[in-house]
Amino acid sequence: MDTQEKIQAYCRDLAHFLAPLDPADAAEVIREIKGHVLDVLEQQDQLGQTVGLEAVLAGFGPPRELAARYVSHVLAGTPPPRGFRAIQTVKRGVTRGLYWSMAGFGYGLALFCLGLALVKLLGQESVGMWSTAGGNSVVIAFAGAPNPDAPELLGHMFAPAALLVAAAIGLLTRRVLQVLARGMGAGR
Repeated sequence: MDTQEKIQAYCRDLAHFLAPLDPADAAEVIREIKGHVLDVLEQQDQLGQTVGLEAVLAGFGPPRELAARYVSHVLAGTPPPRGFRAIQTVKRGVTRGLYWSMAGFGYGLALFCLGLALVKLLGQESVGMWSTAGGNSVVIAFAGAPNPDAPELLGHMFAPAALLVAAAIGLLTRRVLQVLARGMGAGR
């Protein structure tokens, strides 16, 4: 039996004992274990060490015992098996990074649209939306018409339109951040 077959056999046995879990949770555990085994084997290979699959699998313990620890953790809230906490920490870190990136991008774009609307309301004719290239493209500009012959599309309706877009982007960003915040809370 080659390395991949041995890993598959261990994961099949593990999956059998993870039956009390929701199928998605069980699949997550299998992916986690398989990924960890492959990472350790790759690391050993890169260091020029003898690849010891049996030793790696023995470190997890028999599939029945490992599955019992995961089932207990997921269903009863016992401390997670060794390694599981590190994976959850990485997930929370990724979610936090996504959360702050989304907040900066979404609210930044909403503020930019709000700024365009306010400048247009203050009477700046250099802010607006113009049709260029014979009507084949639209340009939103802050420094005047991109082409002197280009017709302005919205005129004074640009300000209310920009306000609506700013509000829509702000609300969408808020809702996405709420979903991400729930995801960060669930991973704790």
